[in-house]
Amino acid sequence: MGVLSCIACVATLLLSTGAMATPVTVGFSGRMSEVPSGFFDPTFPGISVGSTFTGTYTIDPDDLVSSEPTPLGTLTLHYLSEWSGSLQMEGHSFPLGIVDGQIGIANDYLGVTDSWGTTGTASEGAGLNPSFGVGFLDDTATRLVSQDFFVPTSLVGWSFGQVTWTAWFPGDSQPTFARGTLDTVFVVPEPSSAALMVFGLAGLAIQGRVRQRAPISS
Repeated sequence: MGVLSCIACVATLLLSTGAMATPVTVGFSGRMSEVPSGFFDPTFPGISVGSTFTGTYTIDPDDLVSSEPTPLGTLTLHYLSEWSGSLQMEGHSFPLGIVDGQIGIANDYLGVTDSWGTTGTASEGAGLNPSFGVGFLDDTATRLVSQDFFVPTSLVGWSFGQVTWTAWFPGDSQPTFARGTLDTVFVVPEPSSAALMVFGLAGLAIQGRVRQRAPISS
């Protein structure tokens, strides 16, 4: 009983400490809704409206610095550290090096949306200096409150989410955009966390069985 109790205690400790890990990996999927002619061709052929994509990004939700509230009562927060990810679409892989993340909290101000977004570098092949972003908006401005530090791990509470490529083409005075709509957003469990959870649940199950089998003393 002592050994089994010890296993259960260790399992509980591992489960609790595993939850303390700060970096979060988020998976997402969706489909392209806007692809200007020649935006991805010829380097990345086959990408068009309706093309589906999947991807992940990893970010530390605790690594934030806040700016002063604006006169409108809104608040802007920035992530301090870089985060990275990747996106796969039509057999092509796009490594994503994110260099800035920003949260916009409207505090219910009329006409201002709550937002969470990122900008960063994308693979070359779409115009000049291509960049990539993942963004979420809530038109009701009720999704976030003051000092809300978090990472979107689902589409719940958001009006919509999308991915956006931005590129400048020779001779153009304005950038060109390609966009995709997010269908799913979810947390990707880390292998170590998943293993700890399995170990912890197994230890608790063993202890429960032993308790059921133990004779009742009169």
